[in-house]
Amino acid sequence: MIKTTLIYVFVLLISNLSIASVIQTTKSGNWKDSKTWLNGVKPCKNDSVVINTGDTVFINSSSAQSFYLKNKGVIYFKSYTNFLKCVDTNFENGKITGTSLGTFHTENITFSKKSILGKCNLDVSNILYIKDSLIISSAHGLKKIKSFINNGILLNEASADINLSGDLKNNGKILFNNGSLFFTSPAMISGTLSVIKLKLTESLIVQDSLTVLEKINGTGELVNKGILQLGMTKSNFMIDSLSLSFP
Repeated sequence: MIKTTLIYVFVLLISNLSIASVIQTTKSGNWKDSKTWLNGVKPCKNDSVVINTGDTVFINSSSAQSFYLKNKGVIYFKSYTNFLKCVDTNFENGKITGTSLGTFHTENITFSKKSILGKCNLDVSNILYIKDSLIISSAHGLKKIKSFINNGILLNEASADINLSGDLKNNGKILFNNGSLFFTSPAMISGTLSVIKLKLTESLIVQDSLTVLEKINGTGELVNKGILQLGMTKSNFMIDSLSLSFP
């Protein structure tokens, strides 16, 4: 019985791989419009999608999907009902924006070269990785991320708030401006990080170096195992506990 089940699962996997295709844009247009895509083939959830340089794809659907998405152009939301879902995503000089707050959900996303995160709801359920450069150009929309790895430059010029439910590892440069960093689950910060505002609801461990310039608040515990520098007044330090028991 087990052998038969394994064979059945293997056949399903092979079938899914065989129907998956690489779909790429030939011009700007709607996601659900066949004229947007090479040979008139619209993307399905198992496909790999490439948005080419100079092309803008309008997400005119609440159920746009692909398995892999490489964005070298622009993803654009026109309505709050617009929804795009992927498993793995790579922005290469890519941009996401819109006139309304659509939602982009992906398990993993990599920002390479000079990419731009504009007006949208971003939901990353696993890892956000900055390889080269990411500019956050709009504070509109929720930015929900599980784990965050930065090996390049993050410029939060819009002072957007970022919600993290996992660890933050900074090996590059983060210029956060006036946005706040909100940890919603137990997490650890490694590398050197400076922020204006920090909020936490669980325990947060500072492994290397953290500077908070203006405000810390929440219901959690801040545990310092490295260097913690605080620039706020007493009234702007409002969390349950601060542990300084480590050497």
